[in-house]
Amino acid sequence: PLTASNLILRELSPLDRHRYSLANKEAYDAVSSFNRQAYRIEHILCPYFNEGEIEMFRLIQLKTNAIISGSAALQFFDLTVFDDSDLDLYVVNDWDKVALLTGFLTSIAYDYTPRSDQARTFQHAFQAGRRHPHVEPDLDNDYSDEDIWDVYSFIRASNGKKIQITTCKDNITQVIMKFHSTCVMSVITYTHAYALYPYATFVEKCSIAIRTGRLYDGRASVLRAFSKYSKRGWHIESTPSVKNVLRSRSEFRDTARFVGDSACWVIPLAPVE
Repeated sequence: PLTASNLILRELSPLDRHRYSLANKEAYDAVSSFNRQAYRIEHILCPYFNEGEIEMFRLIQLKTNAIISGSAALQFFDLTVFDDSDLDLYVVNDWDKVALLTGFLTSIAYDYTPRSDQARTFQHAFQAGRRHPHVEPDLDNDYSDEDIWDVYSFIRASNGKKIQITTCKDNITQVIMKFHSTCVMSVITYTHAYALYPYATFVEKCSIAIRTGRLYDGRASVLRAFSKYSKRGWHIESTPSVKNVLRSRSEFRDTARFVGDSACWVIPLAPVE
């Protein structure tokens, strides 16, 4: 159960919690304890897996280099729960890796649930997807389809929980960097969680639209994505704030960035024992 101190710390922004931790040893210990309890990968996985399944999933994540991203990663960092969200997994389009991941899901009663334009069996859908230069994924997702092979949904009949697997043509980073806006640009690997735009996302609570003019893109998929995250508490902007741009470790600095750089918020995750 949360202590009174934890209840207060939970209401602070990540930056304010960090600042408070610098006050003295007692404050540092309180924030450290809070972080260890709050930022556990189990919190976002438990709606989809039981305790034993979580351990198996994480080991498979390690073997396949699968990444959790989108709204699931956003919830992890923001310590929130979206009732209408799915677990979004991203993996390179390699049959051995995809088969290992999907085989695990079907073994624990997740059923492959094809779209109207997909083959009825997963293997046939995967083979067909590989032959298409472009695919049309679920329009409510966070990405452009330029760098993906296909998207596959698996649903557990007992509770209706959905896991979506996105197979990426070349590398996962290319897909993530073309998400509609910055608030969903966080990723979780087996070892670490990375928020690429933490100040804008968790301090300013804004999401910067990606690509020039995309804020005014009239496509239904983009408008739905903006509306969804606006309802969840983020305001969509076409450009970052001046305050953010002028920060010493700005996320929008005019130099090359990479996952895990000084502008990222990085949280190490405990390994499976």
